[in-house]
Amino acid sequence: MDGKMFFSPELVGKMLYRSAEFMHKEPGLDISELHEREKVIIKLIYEEYSSQEIADKLNISENTVKTYRKSLFAKTGSKNVVGLMKYALKQGWF
Repeated sequence: MDGKMFFSPELVGKMLYRSAEFMHKEPGLDISELHEREKVIIKLIYEEYSSQEIADKLNISENTVKTYRKSLFAKTGSKNVVGLMKYALKQGWF
């Protein structure tokens, strides 16, 4: 191959796809930086569960859910659930 590198068309396609995906992602917090419980709660918020429903589902108090929500707002710079969901969608979390 004359010292040149060869990449299969499949690999090149994957590389291009991943770079395009990266370029469209907003800079900011990566979901891997969230605690496991925060990930569960944000997913349930996305699925339109209320704080009380989340509390019941996870067997925790509603105040604990509200504390997690406040933490998620702070980490994402969001003011409310709509802002949190917009942020999560821009980040490609869902």
